[in-house]
Amino acid sequence: MSRRGALTGGYYDTRKSRLDLQKGKTETQRALQHEEREYENHKAKLLNILSDGRFHILFIRSVDRERTAHYISVHMMCTIMMHNSTELVK
Repeated sequence: MSRRGALTGGYYDTRKSRLDLQKGKTETQRALQHEEREYENHKAKLLNILSDGRFHILFIRSVDRERTAHYISVHMMCTIMMHNSTELVK
């Protein structure tokens, strides 16, 4: 006799507890698989968002580089024109 089965008259049915353990194990495995699928879905979505963001950042950088190069060339032309005009005045 066991104290654990006091409500059943002192007898403890180990088969039922093993079945409960097995049932809990399978439920936990199902829950884990579900969570892993959710994790993979969220991971894929996040990678898509990050790749889109990287594309936009690279595009912005290339546009900025072109704008900077254009600004430098215009600034250099203006400087040369100003230098030439001051030479003509002298």
